[in-house]
Amino acid sequence: MLQSLTPDITALTRFADALREWRPHTDSPAVAMIDHRHTTPETARLHFLMARARRAGYQLIAEPKQNHRWVLLDIDDGERLFESASLAEVERHLSE
Repeated sequence: MLQSLTPDITALTRFADALREWRPHTDSPAVAMIDHRHTTPETARLHFLMARARRAGYQLIAEPKQNHRWVLLDIDDGERLFESASLAEVERHLSE
């Protein structure tokens, strides 16, 4: 059976709200990647993944002292819950 090609407006609205509410970790190198005038596929992927992490109760940050190190923090208490060298691994973790 074919799925409807009509987008789920509720999901799109939640995604848009999450993007509007998102605030970068101030020490994060990811802050330099954000330029809303020149959004690249990589930046869009990062925004989407950050919103997805927030919905799951995490904050995704780039480790300021180590390049290419991504950390998922508990959104309530800031505890480090997952670390990875790649966004693909973060995506896999969020899918579990």
